[in-house]
Amino acid sequence: MRSPAATLVNLIVIIHAFLSCGLTVFSVIAPYWYDLWPELGNGGLFVYCFEDECKTLSGSVYHFIHVTRGFMIMAAAGNFLGFFVLAAATKCRRRRRIIQRVGSSFVLLGGIFAFVSLATFTVRCTDLPFLPAGLFSYSYSYVLGWVAGAVSTITGAVSFAFPLPKKCHKTENMVQPRSAPSTDETGLDRNESV
Repeated sequence: MRSPAATLVNLIVIIHAFLSCGLTVFSVIAPYWYDLWPELGNGGLFVYCFEDECKTLSGSVYHFIHVTRGFMIMAAAGNFLGFFVLAAATKCRRRRRIIQRVGSSFVLLGGIFAFVSLATFTVRCTDLPFLPAGLFSYSYSYVLGWVAGAVSTITGAVSFAFPLPKKCHKTENMVQPRSAPSTDETGLDRNESV
């Protein structure tokens, strides 16, 4: 693959990593993981609202809510780190393929963590005493979590499938190590003009 095409793929991957990070963060903080019918209330991972009164879900919450929170936060962190590491791989330098693979791993792990979190919530949400069976439905924050997991997983896989080339394209700027100024016997810099 030519370098400009690989760089374009990497740019698209970076944009999608940022998108999945934003979707994951929004999914975590929004109190719309489920709705109670008919318009009795709604809830999320941190707040539960019932008949216009909102309460914070605290220590008395079932353990699976803590697991869901933890894995969603790890998913957001993985996507966030992956975004910055993939952005660092765009600069033409040595070992940029390794940097790209590390960033891809973070993004891929973010997707896996999101899927673990959402699967846990899906299986165990019927254990909540304030969610009567048949009277609740999943809401848009929950769906956005699944979308973020899918985008993150696909983004990580695409980034692994299309590695950046080892050699830089001649239009890219190569980061060169700094060299000490060369001096002659008189102590003057040879590169300076007189």
